[in-house]
Amino acid sequence: MIHPVISVVKLKLSTIFLFQCSVAKAVWAIIALSLGANNIPKSLEQAWVWCEKWLPLAKKYHTLGIAEVCWAIWKTRNKICFEGKTIHDPLLLCVMRVS
Repeated sequence: MIHPVISVVKLKLSTIFLFQCSVAKAVWAIIALSLGANNIPKSLEQAWVWCEKWLPLAKKYHTLGIAEVCWAIWKTRNKICFEGKTIHDPLLLCVMRVS
């Protein structure tokens, strides 16, 4: 069994990596701009509310959309941390994941 403190630490780190670091904020901002949204989510919990507000007619895609954005951010973070890659334009991250 995982110790509750470890679970809280993992959740906090995931929130920072997926919503609060500069690359994550830029990616969420690009998506927000394309949807006409005037804010970005700062946590997974806020992402659900954010999708409800800005994509009310696409509820069946909320899970897939949030998962895809988080996966793209996570994979990019790993490339930066473990492969020494650099990100010059967060928009390229969004375009690469769509194509």
